[in-house]
Amino acid sequence: MIYIILTILCSTSIVIILKHSETKNGSPLILLAGNYIVAAVISLFFCFAESKSQYSFQSLGFGAVIGLLFMLSFFSYAKAIAAAGPALASVSARISVGIPVILAITIFNESPGTYQLAGFSLTVVTLIFFYFSLKKVN
Repeated sequence: MIYIILTILCSTSIVIILKHSETKNGSPLILLAGNYIVAAVISLFFCFAESKSQYSFQSLGFGAVIGLLFMLSFFSYAKAIAAAGPALASVSARISVGIPVILAITIFNESPGTYQLAGFSLTVVTLIFFYFSLKKVN
């Protein structure tokens, strides 16, 4: 349960920080690049701080590629927040989680448990409410 709460806090704080940076005419490029430089330095420190490091340069290269892809996804997320607003960008990010879940159920014959079905149902209800709230605004 603590991991879910931390995930919610982190994902909403990212949206709030990016939106705050936009209102103060800050550059999301500098904000996100600074974030990843700090993360890379901390990762390298922990990677080489161990005397018996099990990491190779190949795994560091793979981590760098994955980190770059992750950074590009955050840049697109920042652009979506700037273009559509934080609520719509956040809902779009939540919808993107549903696609792999549906594929896992249909392709790999995964059977969701009671909690997963309840969470998925709440997600659908939330999306319906969000759709109707957007319809009232327009």
